[in-house]
Formats: sequence, structure tokens, C-alpha cells
Amino acid sequence: MSNDELTDRFRIREARLSDIEHIFRIQQESLWVDKEDKDWLLAFIKIKSRRRLVLVAEKMPEGITVGFLSAYKYRDTAYIDVIAISKDYRGKGVGSLLLDKAEEKLREKGVKTVSLSVKKENTKALDFYLRKDYYISKVVLVLEAKASMLPCHGLSIEYTVRVTSPARIRRNTLRRATWWSTLIEPVDRLIYKKMYKKGEAVVVLKKKRIKGFAEYSLDSIVDVDNIAISSYLDTETLRILVCKLAEIGLAKNINLIRIYVDSSKTMIIKELENLGFRVVDAEFLLEKELVNENEE
Repeated sequence: MSNDELTDRFRIREARLSDIEHIFRIQQESLWVDKEDKDWLLAFIKIKSRRRLVLVAEKMPEGITVGFLSAYKYRDTAYIDVIAISKDYRGKGVGSLLLDKAEEKLREKGVKTVSLSVKKENTKALDFYLRKDYYISKVVLVLEAKASMLPCHGLSIEYTVRVTSPARIRRNTLRRATWWSTLIEPVDRLIYKKMYKKGEAVVVLKKKRIKGFAEYSLDSIVDVDNIAISSYLDTETLRILVCKLAEIGLAKNINLIRIYVDSSKTMIIKELENLGFRVVDAEFLLEKELVNENEE
């Protein structure tokens, strides 16, 4: 099917609050998409920020929502967090239309580089993005450990550990474990501050100065969405964060912790392995340079 025929059959537009039920349904039925609750999705659509983008694909002329895309923008870089298509419309070019429209809108916002991540088992998506001129630039490792097996003893009393909201953490000088964290933080923090009160984080302080933090969610595991420390050599803060996360998990009868780390962050990976973490999975980070038509 030609691109003109596709655009006649499907319309791409920015999401509205009324799209939330369709977006939530499509997310829930998508195998490779990290699941967010409906309140978070609604807040992401509702928040007023030039740093976020949400698009939906509609089948015409019925106006049925069959896919969506969400993305973050930070300076001249963007991160596409999700592309999800309703199961009955996969393989029909909808994902390609969403991606093309997102790149167009991001280019208009001054974005020069766009990135996204693909789980290593999702070879179909990986092939799709490679054909769309993306290239593999980094690898993110997924590490897991049993909370009950971590050596959490003899921790320094010089540090203060608190459980707080992600919105209350000042984090500009900290070193992130994953590259994408820098891109998503400004929007996520705004959402936590204004609209979404369910976020949870652990912060470590020394003499009232923040040394590190970890944002996490609790389900069947302690899933650490974002972790940062004052320097990549600050293994003491990393250990304190991990042990507090283990304590929180065990209090909820959750005995598994998952942390995402760029493969280039060797000091963090080494310390986590020393604590008992092991690599269980990996994701590819892909990038593409957006060329302005006037520059071609």
C-alpha cells in the first residue's frame, strides 16, 4: 500500500483527553510496551509542556483509534517512549505513519536527534526501526537480584535515607544510570508535582546534601525506573539506595529488584554485581539524525 493510500485510510493527530480509554486499552494489549496506569497516561496527555508529544492514529472514516505514540523532548534531542498499535491493525503501516508524523513534529520543534529503545527479543521492531534509518548506538542492561540475598549490613551512619515524592528531588548534578533518564525527567517531574501523586522515590543525603536517589514502582517486583548518584565512583550511595529498596520490597513481600543500567556505566554494573545482581535481559538504544529539508 502506498503512503498516499495509508494517509487516506489513517489520520494522525495529537491526542485528546477523550482518547484515554482507547490509549489505555491499546497499551494493555501490547506485549512489548511497559505498562503505565490510566492516571499516569491521562496526566501525560493533560500536562502542558512543549517537552512532550502524544499522537494517535485513527482509522478513517470511522474515527476509530488504532494506535498511539508518546515522546519526550529535551533541548535538541527527543526520546520516543512508546509506539503501540491495536492488535487488529498491526502490520498495516500504522506504526510507520505515527513515527513519520512524530519525526516531522519533533523536527519542527528543533530536534536534531531522536532515540528509542527496543527489547532484544523484539526482533520484528528492531528490523522495522533499522529500515527506518535508525542505528544501534547503546545497550541498556537489565539487572535483577533477590532482595533477601543482598548484603545489607554495616551501612554508614553518616547518611540519611528518606522515602519521598519524585517531585521533591533536586537532581541536576547527579549521574544517571541510564541515558534516557535525562530526557524524560523534566516532564515526569512536572507530572509528579502537579498531577500524579502515586510516584515513589528513595533519596540519600549526607550533611543535608543529596548524594543519590532512586524512583521505583511496586508490583510483583521493585522496578527501579530511574537511579542516580553523585558520581559513578560513589558506590557507597548506590549500596545504600539498593538496600533501602530491598527493605521496601520485603516489607511488601516483594523479593525481586530490577534496575536498568547503560552498558557503558561499568562502575555501577560492577558494584551491582558485587552486591549480587545479575544481567537477565538487555535493550537496544537506537538513534536517528533528523535532517531539516532546508539542509538537504
